[in-house]
Amino acid sequence: MKDRAMKLVDGDKGIIAGLGIPFGGPFKGKDFDGEFFDKGTDFALDWFPEDGRPVLYDHGLDGAVKMSVIGRQISHSVDPDVGIWMEAQINKAHRYAAAVLEMAEGGEVGFSSGSVRHLIEVDDSGKILRWPWVEESLTPSPSNPYAIVTADAVKHFEALGLDPPDALLGAIKVWEETENEISHRVREPDRFQDGSFKRITLKEGKPRVFAVIGKLKGETPTTIQSLRFPKDDTWSMAKAKQWVADHPDAAKTTTEQHLTYEEQATEAEHALASVKAFVGRSRSLAGL
Repeated sequence: MKDRAMKLVDGDKGIIAGLGIPFGGPFKGKDFDGEFFDKGTDFALDWFPEDGRPVLYDHGLDGAVKMSVIGRQISHSVDPDVGIWMEAQINKAHRYAAAVLEMAEGGEVGFSSGSVRHLIEVDDSGKILRWPWVEESLTPSPSNPYAIVTADAVKHFEALGLDPPDALLGAIKVWEETENEISHRVREPDRFQDGSFKRITLKEGKPRVFAVIGKLKGETPTTIQSLRFPKDDTWSMAKAKQWVADHPDAAKTTTEQHLTYEEQATEAEHALASVKAFVGRSRSLAGL
């Protein structure tokens, strides 16, 4: 099997290659957002000639590079089991070409595809049915991370006199560790209403799991912002990451879903008891 990571194929010509659109994902077949591509996804491949798609840096979100086109896709091929492989050529005359190619050579950026928001279709399972592929970006934090994001990437931006993009810093800080607990960020805190945060118990039995919940701006239901793993309950970073991988549905979105696993089991028992009581009464009445 080919290596999924992006590679610098020809430094003199600025050609890079790798898996542009992975099928499936590293989190039980899905990406960070709980979505996934597969061989049935409509990528509208006929919209562009073979070498037409622009290559951006971080989807144009970087404050310095912005929407400047740093290169072009020059080829692609579809592997129904893996995804869409592609080659791109970076414009070596571009102001940031040298830094971008250095990051690509060091494995510190990956490919991330871009589409047109109002044309995207996703079903209830998270499968992306339609994703018109209109651009490809080099990004330190792709939604489908088959390459590891490392803090070392920051030094390349410092060398350019640029502030590292928030996407890079955010990806590095998805997991944080303090003296007392390990934290896993589910959603950015600045997306929430001021003063709406509170801490709840997600799993009561030791080792416990806590969650910080709040209300997203413009919305009423509470949503999990982060998961917290207390170290005095023997949580380590490795154990916490494994727990998150084993519980992909832990970060529920509505107030009603913010029950501990024990509370959910209790509610199920109460519901079963009610059904049994109803059946018993029905049988008694039938015997009269």
